[in-house]
Amino acid sequence: MAAAARTRKDAMQHHHLLISSLLAALCVASGCASVGPPPVETGPREGFEAASLRSVAVVPFFSADPFGLEPEARAHMLATYESAAVADLTSLGLEVVAPDQVREALTAAERLHELETRLDLDRSIDTLFETGPFAKREEGVVDDRRVFLQELGALLKVDAVLLGEVVYHTDARCDASSSSTYTPYVVIEGSGRPQGETVPCAVSHFQAKLIDPREAKPLWFNRALREVRATAPEASTPDLDQNARRTVELVLLETNKGLKGVFARR
Repeated sequence: MAAAARTRKDAMQHHHLLISSLLAALCVASGCASVGPPPVETGPREGFEAASLRSVAVVPFFSADPFGLEPEARAHMLATYESAAVADLTSLGLEVVAPDQVREALTAAERLHELETRLDLDRSIDTLFETGPFAKREEGVVDDRRVFLQELGALLKVDAVLLGEVVYHTDARCDASSSSTYTPYVVIEGSGRPQGETVPCAVSHFQAKLIDPREAKPLWFNRALREVRATAPEASTPDLDQNARRTVELVLLETNKGLKGVFARR
């Protein structure tokens, strides 16, 4: 019980830190003025033709923060996001190579360790493989990361690879309101409205980037932060897994920057 209480307290503190760090990026969605460099462009990139995209490999997702989860729970969390992405991409008519299949192919080639040593997904994917002001000036590491994706695409024989990052995933206490300064995606469970200062909530922030492995360049990028708030302070915490799946769906399909609209035109 004490450990659970500490986890919830840490989650609440982390939630407030997250809000501060995401404010600039999410201001674009909410219409407020941003400070500092503009966020990385979301949506399809110039030259992206959905008609030529038939197959995609979902590279095992990552999170830089364990969110206080034990290894088994963290693995379950990542698998929840991955399976949602596989289902959503399959719904678009794509042939999808799932993360386990990616691992199996690399294992057979005795290259599984290269997911960490060469792809090196230990930082936010929003700026990875970008050019101009968003490029990471990491000589050597960046070049080898690109080469690895080229080799991975050839090994799996796919047209694109999807990188996914769970930026935030936890339960917390959120304001008892149906709106938010920081995200347009606030959902109230049930038909009632929250009462009181704060209510239990599930928070998920996910971002994904589609990469052309031949040139290791972005084809599409999108992100979403989604909160599900209970209707009363004493209510149960909303389902974190369900919120994770819906957040992935927002990123990949539902928002105006998602892939569903792009594929509908092919």
